[in-house]
Amino acid sequence: MDAISLLKQDHQKARDLFQAFAMAGVAAPEQKLKIAEKIFDELELHTKLEEEIEGRSHCAGSEYTAREGGHWRESPADCGR
Repeated sequence: MDAISLLKQDHQKARDLFQAFAMAGVAAPEQKLKIAEKIFDELELHTKLEEEIEGRSHCAGSEYTAREGGHWRESPADCGR
């Protein structure tokens, strides 16, 4: 599976976890805590994957590699070479 497919799969997983959290309601604090911990773990992994993809784009010569305020900003593509 390629990285973009993994990111899309992660987005769906996050939506599902947030929905499960909302549906747990106030009467299930332990369940909500477990779901929240899973959300944090998944978001951390997702962020690392996105950073890896952006880093590869940068090293491959992409002009736009870092997100800033929701928009791509221009970056030099030398990768320290």
